[in-house]
Amino acid sequence: FLARDLRKDNNTMLWWGVLGLTDQHVHDRVDQNYYNLAIQLYQEEALRLNPDAIEEKRGGSKITFYEEFRFLLMQHWTLYNSMYYSNYVAAQLGIWKDRTTNKLQTLLAKMGIKLTEARQKFVHMKASLKDRLPDMLAEHAQAFDLDEVVFGTFRKERRSGNPICATDCIHICSAMLYATPSGSEDWTDCFYKAYDATRWCAEREELWDGVVGGHSPAVQRAIDLHQVPSPPLPL
Repeated sequence: FLARDLRKDNNTMLWWGVLGLTDQHVHDRVDQNYYNLAIQLYQEEALRLNPDAIEEKRGGSKITFYEEFRFLLMQHWTLYNSMYYSNYVAAQLGIWKDRTTNKLQTLLAKMGIKLTEARQKFVHMKASLKDRLPDMLAEHAQAFDLDEVVFGTFRKERRSGNPICATDCIHICSAMLYATPSGSEDWTDCFYKAYDATRWCAEREELWDGVVGGHSPAVQRAIDLHQVPSPPLPL
C-alpha cells in the first residue's frame, strides 16, 4: 500500500497488486491464511477506489471482488476440461488415479449436466445451467470433498467487453512467459510478450481483448500447458 501512502493509488496500481497476489496464490507461493488476509485488504481498497457504477466513458471499468471456482480457464474452455485439469479438482477426486474419470462424470450427472453440455465451450452452455452452477456445486460439494471449490478473487467489470478475471490473466501471461521460443525468437521475446500482455491487462484493456479474443494462440498455449497426460497405471 505504498502507492496509497504516496497518494498515487488508483485502479491501475490496485490491479497490479491484485495480479501479484493472484500469481502467488495460483502457483502456491503463499499459504491460505496469508492470501485470505491480503484479499481482505485488497477488497477494502477496491471498495474505496470503486464506490460507484462503471464510468460512462467508453472502456470504463471497475475492480470488484467475487468468488470464483477453482477451475482452469473456464471462461475460455469447456466446463468438463476446466474441472478435469484443475489441480484442486483433480486432487480431491483422484482424477489422475482414475483414468475413467468416473467421479467427475458422476458429479456432473448428479448436478444434472449432460456430458454433451459440459464438453462444449462454457460460454455457449445454457444460461440456466450457468446460473444454477454455484448452487448445484454447493449442494454436492461435501459428498465429493470439494468444500473449498470456490475462492475469493477480483475481476474488472466493464461497460463494453467481457469481464477480465485476474486468474485468467495470470494463467495466460504465465503460459506466454514459459513458452518455448520459435523461429528466430529467444527467451527474451517470450518475456516481453508476457510483459506487454500483463501491462495491457492492467492499462490497455482493448489490447488485452486482442490477446484473448477469437481463436487466441495465447489462450490455447495456456490450455496446452496444463493438458499434461495422465501417469501410466502400475503394472
